Amino acid sequence: MPWVVAGGAVVALLVVLAITRLGPAGGGRPAAGPPPVGGGPAIDISAMTPRERADRLFNRVVSSAERGQLDTARFFTPMALAAYAMLGPLDEDARYHVGLIHLVNDEFDATLAQADSIAEVVLGHLLAAILRAQVAEKRGDDAALARARRAFLDSWQSESTANRPEYQQHQGLIDRFRNEIIAPDSPGS
Repeated sequence: MPWVVAGGAVVALLVVLAITRLGPAGGGRPAAGPPPVGGGPAIDISAMTPRERADRLFNRVVSSAERGQLDTARFFTPMALAAYAMLGPLDEDARYHVGLIHLVNDEFDATLAQADSIAEVVLGHLLAAILRAQVAEKRGDDAALARARRAFLDSWQSESTANRPEYQQHQGLIDRFRNEIIAPDSPGS
């Protein structure tokens, strides 16, 4: 039991340290040295909810991966996953975030497990289909990609009017994904 408590304290400390390094838009500042001149006030992590802290780490992982900074994404991955684990039961949006964190790290089975857990709560959830499609693309599995796209389109009509908060937060992604399916050869896809 003492080791569990000590381990939890270390994870919490790592999360706090990581969050203090994150800028307002998820960007980081150097670990050493003074903050940039005119860089604004320091972030008060005590004012953040645990979910805000987890989401901030998620943004750091995903934005680092998008910029090709995979070492940074992998560095923040354990902290982000620990932050979500500390939240207790996750909603569909948080499960989608956890799935993307695993996807960035090529942990496909863990990504699919998150897609499955989303679909268990909401059959036909659009973000579950998107996660499955992203895994299929990375694996080069054309049959799985076609199934995920078909599942997305089959659910589109009912789910697009469901007014789910996670759909509002990821509307751009959902729209891009749908457009890639229905008009794959259009400019910008």
